[in-house]
Amino acid sequence: MLPAGLPVLHISLVGSLAGMIVSVAAWGFSILVMTEAMKEIPQGAGGVGEAGRRG
Repeated sequence: MLPAGLPVLHISLVGSLAGMIVSVAAWGFSILVMTEAMKEIPQGAGGVGEAGRRG
């Protein structure tokens, strides 16, 4: 299990405003990274979307 704070800095993020800010920022950053990664996939790569097409 992960620690509930930053042991190196002797800070606890549980129940604090900083903990909420860090978690929301990390969530937003992960969405940004995933979106940019998905833009790199070519459109005609033959994924799931191509399976249903005929003709």
